[in-house]
Amino acid sequence: MKKKLALVVGLLCCSILTGTAFAASNDVKGIVAPKQDTRQVYKVEKMIQVDENNVSKGRGTLHGTMAFVREDATEDDAIKEIGTRLLNRGDYIGVHTLNSEEEAYIIISGTGLYTNSKTETIVTKGDVAMARVGQSHGLRNIGYDPLVFITVIAKNEGNAAVWTDTSGEYSHIREFRGEVALQREAERQAEVQRAEAQIKQDAIDKKLAEKKARKEAKERARQEKKAREEAARQAKKNKMPVADNVSNTVVTPANAADKKNKNDSEKKNRNSQQDKDRNSQLREAQAEEAVWEAKQKAKISEANQNSSGDFFAI
Repeated sequence: MKKKLALVVGLLCCSILTGTAFAASNDVKGIVAPKQDTRQVYKVEKMIQVDENNVSKGRGTLHGTMAFVREDATEDDAIKEIGTRLLNRGDYIGVHTLNSEEEAYIIISGTGLYTNSKTETIVTKGDVAMARVGQSHGLRNIGYDPLVFITVIAKNEGNAAVWTDTSGEYSHIREFRGEVALQREAERQAEVQRAEAQIKQDAIDKKLAEKKARKEAKERARQEKKAREEAARQAKKNKMPVADNVSNTVVTPANAADKKNKNDSEKKNRNSQQDKDRNSQLREAQAEEAVWEAKQKAKISEANQNSSGDFFAI
């Protein structure tokens, strides 16, 4: 009897211990550790495409090619979100306050206006803008080209990041090359094409400039040769006798001077004769005027005499 009782007690203890161990085993299996992303390199072609509209009461679409986002991070991950963002011209992220996270913008290209609660600052390539817990910030594309920047969101003091997006939802497209990546590649290709085109154009411009320089040098040489030949002809013309076109006689410097003196003398004589003729005409006119005046005086005297005789006759 005692042996049976001991056996029953032993079996009961074993069952209790086994049940406790099984329960403990089940409890251990029920605690699942958070899945952590152990990757250290995120290739752009495998990143997540994230597009958000009117972020934090902003305007337009905030495009993103993200390595991971808040929803993929664990509670213990310090960095909650990281990737490349893009704002088109005129679009902006509204000013918002960070509750339990820190956020940094690293400008890659374009021109933006970074705004906090007090100031506005223009940011360009290479600038870093950062807001900590309790601070406000926003970003606007004020340039013509797209504003591309890296965004990094991290938790502060071990607090879990709080999602503050007011727009709505993510559009995750995994295993797909995002719009920003495609645009970046297109920009690189366009830059290469512009560089190649510029090299070709520079070569063409150089050839045209060399051709123009050779042409101008040739024209200058021709003009200089023409000027030398003209100078030589003028020098030869001044030294050698020249045929007179009127008399077909050879005119030398000596007889040319005699001819000039003769012409001057003849001109002087002609002028003297003209002066004599004018003087003679003047004298004749003066004589006629004197005769006319004498006649007039005689008439006046005769009239006076006649008028005096008549008066005394009365």
